[in-house]
Formats: sequence, C-alpha cells, structure tokens
Amino acid sequence: MKPNNFKHSMLTVGVIAALGLTGTAANAQTSSGSGASSTSPVTITNRATATYQVDGVAQPDVTSNVVIVNISEMGSFTLIAPQGAKNNDDKNEAQKIAPGGSVNFTNILENTGNVNDEYTIELSDTHPDFITGATDDFPYENLGTTDITLKVTDAGGSPVANNPDGSAYPTTINSGDKIKLAPGHKATLSYDVTPDGTPDAGESGLMQISATSKYIGENPTNGNEETLINEDQGIITKPIFAIEKRATNGTLDLNATDPAIKYTITVTNEDKAYSADATNIGIKDVIPEHFELDTSSITVEKGGSVLSGVSTTGSDANTLAVSKINLAKGESVTITFTVKVTDKDELAKSKTVTNNATVYDKFGSSDEDPFTNPDITDSTDETNDDTTNGVDEGNDDGNDEGSTVTISNIKRGVSIEDNNTKE
Repeated sequence: MKPNNFKHSMLTVGVIAALGLTGTAANAQTSSGSGASSTSPVTITNRATATYQVDGVAQPDVTSNVVIVNISEMGSFTLIAPQGAKNNDDKNEAQKIAPGGSVNFTNILENTGNVNDEYTIELSDTHPDFITGATDDFPYENLGTTDITLKVTDAGGSPVANNPDGSAYPTTINSGDKIKLAPGHKATLSYDVTPDGTPDAGESGLMQISATSKYIGENPTNGNEETLINEDQGIITKPIFAIEKRATNGTLDLNATDPAIKYTITVTNEDKAYSADATNIGIKDVIPEHFELDTSSITVEKGGSVLSGVSTTGSDANTLAVSKINLAKGESVTITFTVKVTDKDELAKSKTVTNNATVYDKFGSSDEDPFTNPDITDSTDETNDDTTNGVDEGNDDGNDEGSTVTISNIKRGVSIEDNNTKE
C-alpha cells in the first residue's frame, strides 16, 4: 500500500490567510489619539475529508480535526494633528497668523478597524488643554460654516473617490457633517479659520476638531473612546521694526559755505518668537525746517549692497520717501541721504532741531502704496505711532532712536546728539 500524505483543507488555510486572523479576537489599544471597539466573535468551523483508492480499491474516508476560526469585528480609528512640534500627536501648536489674516489647520482621520465606519466631524471654540502653557486670548469666526477640505486615500496613499456605499465623496464638508471610511482609509481634513476681533501680536487662540465613531457608539466597550479630539493653536504675528536715525557728522558749522548734514536711517525687522516677514514697507522722513533734502544723495543698502527695485519717487526737498522694501525676519535696510541748510540765520536762533523717521507697512501688500491706510505706523517719534488691525505695540517693541540737533549761537555751530533709546 502506497503512502498518501494528507493535507489540511485549502479552504481553511485560505480563510485564515485572507482575513489575517488567529484563533482569538484582538482589540486595538485606546489612547488619546485612537479609539477602538469590538463585537462578539463570529465562529467559522471547518473540517477536511479525503477520499482515495489503492490499486482500484476504495479506502475508508479520512477526516481531519476540526479547525475553528474566531472572527471579531472591530471598530478602531485615529485622529492625528501633523502640524506643530510633532507630526503624529493630538495638537497643532503655535501656527502663525498674520494680523488680519487666517491660519490653516490640518488633521488626519484614519479607520484602523476592520469594518466600515461613519464619523461625525465638528469644529469648536472649546478646547481640551492639550497644549502646555497655551492661553486662549481670542475665538475664531464662523466655525459652524467653515469649509473643511476633504481628501480620502487608501492604505497605499492613492486617492479614493467614492464612499464605501459607492456615492462620491464631497470636496468640502462643514462642522457637524458625517463621512464614511472603509478599513485602512484616511481622510485628510484641512480648514482655514480667522480670528474674531483684533487680537494683539503674540496672543494665542485655541480651538478643537473632533471625530465621533458611529460604530463604537453603537457597540460600546469599556475603556474605548467614541470621540477623539485634536487641539489647534494659532498665534498672531507681525513685523517688529527697530528704527535708528543717525547724523554722521558730529558738528554742523554754520559758517561753512554749504553747511549740510549726512543722515542714515537703519530699519531692522527683529527676529522674535512672533515676528513676521515684512513686504513693501515704506520709510518716510519729514525734513526739518530750514533744511532741504538733496534727492540725488539717496542710497538704499541691504547686507552691504545697493538694494535694487526700491522706489524713491515720493521724495522731494521736504520729504524723504522710500518704498518697495521687503524685510524678512532679522534683516536690516540702511538709507543714507544728505540735507542742506537753507536758512543759516533762522537755524542760529533755534535751540534744537529734532529729526525722526517713520516706517509704514500694509500687511500682505506688494503693489499698494504703503503710506496710504497702513496697518503699522512705527516711528522714532512716539507721538506718531498709529497701529491698527490687531497690532498695538508699535515702536514699544522695537528699539527706536531719533536724532536731535543742538544749535549753539555762541559758536555759531551745531552739535548733534542722539536721542536716548526708547523701548
């Protein structure tokens, strides 16, 4: 009699391999970033039988042992905040907002269970205090009607066009809407929100996004979370200007043939925690009485090189006006120019002549006139600060210095002193 090796039923092996199952049910562990729930196991029993002959003679049927597979439906999901210090936790912290602007937050919802599930998505101004030390200084506008851009991908990262029920996914949803995900599919949720009111630079606004699982809600298990929450934080930023006005010659001799003063204005966009790049700033200096600006003497430098693309067309004998200057955080620009004396006798009667410089900035503007309706007006003259659109610090934050000319009638000369630093 020939040996005849017996093999387990391929049906049994196929069921186990296709489902990726073992003999016991498993639940995903829950945490602040995921929720899981399972139902009672479904049992599949299988027995293999072999029939064969030896030399044409039928042999008794051979039956295998019973193979039992327990299948457990499991609802499990994660909600991840990829922005901020980490790309896989539950908080999008310290996202910057230009004054008068908005901020984008992105969160990723994934169905990590083995059943189709439906999730309710909500935006709210309440927050879970996940971000250590964060303050909630302002709310956000119209969260209930904010568009949430929806992009669904499969486990391999390929786009998915349709719901598990076959209907097409919408491109946007709103707070309170529901989305369905098949196992292994991810939904990237992206939304722009705008601060309500006029918050100040450095202030923080907190909000949250939540996802609630229908499956886990209908199949509760102790310790599992039906709703997961991510916290979002936006921080108001602005350019922070430090202005320094200097007279390069220490004494002005009114007895000279053509007495003049050579000035420099240096403007720095300081690099602080809530600084922002500045686009198309304008710098203006109103020339004091009894002087006139030599417009041909104006030079503009950044990093030791002449800066191209700037405009000085607004300058005349009475006013220095330079625009179309971009300053990233930490950058400085220096303007050099000469003013000539027009009336020696009147200057000799004066005690002092103070000269100040002013910086103007319109947020996000590259072509508009920065001197008209600016968002920031920052001056070495503290009485000339006029800040709007959520910024109230003006030149209190930057380190600004003007230049004062003291006139001596006795020596018929002018000695030049710098102002004290104003913080």
